[in-house]
Amino acid sequence: MTQGNQSPSVLRPASAKWIAGRVQTLLSHYYQPGTPQDVIDAALGDWIKQLSGFSSEQVEAACQNYLKSQPSKRPTPADVRNRIGAVQGGGMGDRSKLSRDELDLLHGKILPTARRWVRDIPGLADHGRQTLEYWGEQS
Repeated sequence: MTQGNQSPSVLRPASAKWIAGRVQTLLSHYYQPGTPQDVIDAALGDWIKQLSGFSSEQVEAACQNYLKSQPSKRPTPADVRNRIGAVQGGGMGDRSKLSRDELDLLHGKILPTARRWVRDIPGLADHGRQTLEYWGEQS
């Protein structure tokens, strides 16, 4: 579903048909029975573009991490790609770059608050999980 390999200096506005096809592809990341095969193929192409360059182990770990923390939401390619960094090093937050005061704040307030949100406040549970995952903590 490309409009051709045109250089940036020759770009033309996308046609309504092309935009409709691209949006249909984007929305097809949420599976719907009866989806045409070309749309399924285009959606898989998006996944491949987003996950290319990562090892199968990295992709698998990110998928499992997503399934564990977001069991009722369907992932998009970016959801999985964004988790690869978090899973790789046990989190993306680099505690070695924090000052002593920042470490105290992290351990004394931020992480306990995130755990409380996960445990006690459904509306903030996702944010709490993401904060804990960022810092390589279990929720």
